[in-house]
Amino acid sequence: MLNCARARLCRLLVDVRTQALRDTLNTIHSPTNQYFITQELFMAGAAPSAASTKETTNYARLCRLLVDVGSQALRDTFNTIHSPANLQAVLTMNKSALQSLRTKKILSPSQWGKLFPVIPASVSSRDFDITLLMV
Repeated sequence: MLNCARARLCRLLVDVRTQALRDTLNTIHSPTNQYFITQELFMAGAAPSAASTKETTNYARLCRLLVDVGSQALRDTFNTIHSPANLQAVLTMNKSALQSLRTKKILSPSQWGKLFPVIPASVSSRDFDITLLMV
């Protein structure tokens, strides 16, 4: 129950933050703003500044939050669907399908190594990145 509520909260947070980010990006990248930014740079004869603004700092924080919280929420969901105790058996049952993804280069060699480590009992979703959790 707690994981379900946590997942809903994370999804809500992602939805709200994503919309706020879209609104900010639409404002920054509107044709009118692009024209004025270009004009200011041209008139000043300066290259774009690499200085961090409050917006870029907040954007970096938002990205970090989405990756950290989103990854954990995704991992919790994955573990709910595929019990960590049975993960090795589930992967072995689906090895041919996963091998097909490996052949198509959808799974990289390092990802394959995380799915099928030298010591099979050591497989854990803790080692999976976001892309592996989604496959």
